[in-house]
Amino acid sequence: MRTRLFWKFFAGLFLFSLLLALAFYFLAVGQARDLYLRAKEDSLVRLGNLVGAELAANWRQLDPAVQEAAGAGRLQALVAEKGAHSQVRLTVIDPRGRVLADSQKDPAAMQNHADRPEIAAALSGQPRSETHFSFTLRERMMYHALPLKSGGTTVAALRLSFFVRDVELAFAPWRGRVTLLLLTLLAVSLLLSLLLSGNLTRPIKDLAAAARAVSSGNLDTHVPSRRRDEIGQLTGDFNAMVDDQKRMLQQLRYGRQELEIILASLSDGLLVIDAEERITRAGPSFCRLVGDSAPVGKPFWEVLRRADFAELVRRAAGAGVQAELELAGRPYFVSLAPLPDRAGTVVTFHDLAAVRRLEKQKKDLVASVSHELRTPLTAIKGYVETLAEDAAGDARRYLDVIQRNTDRLIEMIDDLLTLSELEEKSDPLDREEIDWPGLLAGVRSLFEKRIREKGLTLDISLPPPAERIAYRGDRFRLEQMLINLLDNAVKYTDQGGIAVRVAADDGGLIIEVRDSGAGIPAEHLDRVFERFYVADKARSRQKGGTGLGLAIVKHIVQLHGGEIAVQSRPGAGSTFSVRLFPA
Repeated sequence: MRTRLFWKFFAGLFLFSLLLALAFYFLAVGQARDLYLRAKEDSLVRLGNLVGAELAANWRQLDPAVQEAAGAGRLQALVAEKGAHSQVRLTVIDPRGRVLADSQKDPAAMQNHADRPEIAAALSGQPRSETHFSFTLRERMMYHALPLKSGGTTVAALRLSFFVRDVELAFAPWRGRVTLLLLTLLAVSLLLSLLLSGNLTRPIKDLAAAARAVSSGNLDTHVPSRRRDEIGQLTGDFNAMVDDQKRMLQQLRYGRQELEIILASLSDGLLVIDAEERITRAGPSFCRLVGDSAPVGKPFWEVLRRADFAELVRRAAGAGVQAELELAGRPYFVSLAPLPDRAGTVVTFHDLAAVRRLEKQKKDLVASVSHELRTPLTAIKGYVETLAEDAAGDARRYLDVIQRNTDRLIEMIDDLLTLSELEEKSDPLDREEIDWPGLLAGVRSLFEKRIREKGLTLDISLPPPAERIAYRGDRFRLEQMLINLLDNAVKYTDQGGIAVRVAADDGGLIIEVRDSGAGIPAEHLDRVFERFYVADKARSRQKGGTGLGLAIVKHIVQLHGGEIAVQSRPGAGSTFSVRLFPA
């Protein structure tokens, strides 16, 4: 059974051949007929010139107006003789349009010819050829008329004519041969169209059958082809595509198996939710968390009935979201990330219980060690100070080193204890209305000596009294925050000055501490608030830094529900900005 594609190819090829043949036929036959007619017209012109010259030379003997009946008879006889000899109809018409002689009809029975276009042109002195219907003979004729002149005056018009059907009859054998040739060519074209259509559609049918086999899962299908044209290239590309699909399917199968093994080994819970809020994948840890061994295919809110989690999923549709949730009595860090093209959300559940336990153990250890070290270090400092009163020379120098390092250890332990206190969330803030001028004046007095010794300036900027800042916070902690920021600024600034600015901001306030010190390289800015982290370890040892001051500042700001940021460039100083919101 032929396919529709075969018939489309066949019909297109054959119709093209047919239209081409018909165009050639009408063009060739029409051109040949026109050439034949022009040749016949040229022969009429030549014959007319010969007969007209003879009639004009003998017109005085033939003119009926001069010779009366005898002249008319001689003119009719001559015209009849010339017409019979040339097999062309000859007609002589006087200037008034009357027929004087005709080689085939009785002139007396013929109509006036003054209205014939070729006669009118000839009587006006211009030869003319026309083809039109003859009312006398009731057939289509070709005419050529020319003027007959005697003594320089047009005395009559000579018209030569012949039947157009004679041309058609003479042209018919040639037209028949052309028609036979074209019919033969159309038959050959029909056969070639059938063969070519089959040749074109056969490999396409094979490709279609192979495509159906591939779509049904048979990836061992190949289409044989020895063609070197575009269809052969298409067949080769199809076979290569099938091989690539087979290889990719194997890789996908191996990747899926590998993914299943990885998911099974994950300690964190994994959940994948599609755009219709249904679970498409769930790791073993998540199944254990929710107590459902087969959650795939269910709506996530049916498996995990938590309004806060549903809100996180809705928020994660546009951007990644992270939060802490308590599930089944344990704390979890939940991270949600949207899939590309809003196709769903990937959720991971990280159990924080062990981390929190470890953190608590570390904090307890630090607090215990700090408390235990404080007493012996205080005793060491007391004995060193006592010995230093009577010591001299190298002994005094050694005692100064011991005292300096003991002070550094005590300072570090004090910072650790402070940090431990701040990390205890059960320790509430003692909020009160802050007297900023008094607080800043107290802080200034602590640093005046150090600033004067280093030749620096300290500029503190407050709004005017009419714009007094109303903020409730823990005075001791805020003072501690400013002391730590200023301590860092004084340590790392060797020339220039330090500026402190406090300003109101939408019910809260902004505190900025700017210095002209060495600055902090960009790669360290993200970590300066980590405990024990120092950007320049050699300079920190030289200045006596513990690496805990900025960590304490960050905890104080967070306890007040605020934010802290730093901007700095090496050699251009640093600016620490604290934003505290209304309590």
